[in-house]
Amino acid sequence: MGTLTSLGFTDLFKNVGTLTSLGFADLFKNVETLTNLGFTDLFKNVGTLTSLGFADLF
Repeated sequence: MGTLTSLGFTDLFKNVGTLTSLGFADLFKNVETLTNLGFTDLFKNVGTLTSLGFADLF
């Protein structure tokens, strides 16, 4: 998706959607609907967490 390297968390997600004035959850409505899914479940559609840390996933 993108490399964290020295980029900030927000900069990483500019590849997904623009934060602008949207809230964090609103941003991800473009990827998947949170509805009653957990945060981790949402990202199973993007990548597998397995034993990787959150940063390692991205």
